Amino acid sequence: MTLCIKIYNDPVVMDMQVVLVGHDLGGLSVTYGLENYHQKVSVGVYIAAMMLPSGFPLTLELFELDPVVGSHIEYTFGDGLHAMPTSLIVMEKMQPQVFYHLCPSEDVVLASLLSKPVPLKMLDGSCIEWTKEKYGTVPKVYIKTMNDKVLPPDAQEEAFLCDPTCVPSKVREIDSDHSPFFSKPAELVQHLEEIASTYA
Repeated sequence: MTLCIKIYNDPVVMDMQVVLVGHDLGGLSVTYGLENYHQKVSVGVYIAAMMLPSGFPLTLELFELDPVVGSHIEYTFGDGLHAMPTSLIVMEKMQPQVFYHLCPSEDVVLASLLSKPVPLKMLDGSCIEWTKEKYGTVPKVYIKTMNDKVLPPDAQEEAFLCDPTCVPSKVREIDSDHSPFFSKPAELVQHLEEIASTYA
């Protein structure tokens, strides 16, 4: 798992400061980047994203969603039915209600066309580890999506409040569904610009 994230995140090594932004599972990449490239990152931004305590095990339980949502997940068993699923996807007919219920219809169509299964190989029980000396030195901003059906606001908060060392420097709110880049793009950009001007 760590090797896969490392390969994916190595392009972060640059000669200038960056603002790392992650959505949903992308929060794991932000955390990895803050720990491994802390001197290169001005601020980490988590948008309805996984902001987990150090050592939190990455397992399929991360996808224990609201029962209504959970009942519309399709799993792929690429390694056979005896093994853990290799990917999951929310059924296409349910995606608008789950991810995009506040989005314009043309964006819902585009998102549905671009939708791909979520690979689950990383959920092997390994952990994202971080330290106060590295990850802990970088400011973190969490943007809560207040009408989110995938990660309701209380679940987003619970993710980082369960560990006092994980609490972000600042929490912002956006009145969007799980996909603010479609439902509230101008507002999201405004938040990101304000965050960048404050920390970068």
